[in-house]
Amino acid sequence: MAGRQGAVDAETTAGGQDAERKVRVECEGVMLKLTLSAKQMQKPIAEAIVRPFLKAYSKKKGLEKEVDVKDVAQVTVDSDGQTQLQVLNDIHIYTAAQCLEKLRGDVDFDVYLKRDAPPASAPATPKKPATLPKDTRVLIHGLTSRAGESLNGSEGRLTGFNPSTGRYEVTLKNDGRVVSCKMENVMDLGQHQV
Repeated sequence: MAGRQGAVDAETTAGGQDAERKVRVECEGVMLKLTLSAKQMQKPIAEAIVRPFLKAYSKKKGLEKEVDVKDVAQVTVDSDGQTQLQVLNDIHIYTAAQCLEKLRGDVDFDVYLKRDAPPASAPATPKKPATLPKDTRVLIHGLTSRAGESLNGSEGRLTGFNPSTGRYEVTLKNDGRVVSCKMENVMDLGQHQV
């Protein structure tokens, strides 16, 4: 079972080094909101964000054995203003503060589980929807971040798909920008004119 992406919405709740950050972590339809204290911000990403999320994820999925950080195959991060996803190569070394310090606005952390996680006692996962072909005309919808909300209702054309992140590259009709969108945030316009 491949893990689906998760999202983290980062927001500073106090100024300077002692700032708290609010985060939203999501994987396979399970979401958890956390407020990271200044002390937690100094912990590795694995301990500050991923481990608490996996504990809640395991409980929500009704798993007998808790999914562990070692079951994570990859973590990527995408924030407002970024044009590409950034792969976090070592969630055990870099602190949450180091990861989030230069990121502003809404931040998406995409968490992917290894194929053999969670354990065999886990309930079956629903099949992933089929991907749309390149050059499909689409409408962007359902984005909730501040930057994303301005894209809702935009029309464009699919120019690529990244299976490891489950995101489409969409070239916008109005200005030619290329944006990255989750599968659930694009609607096939079929034969409609774009």
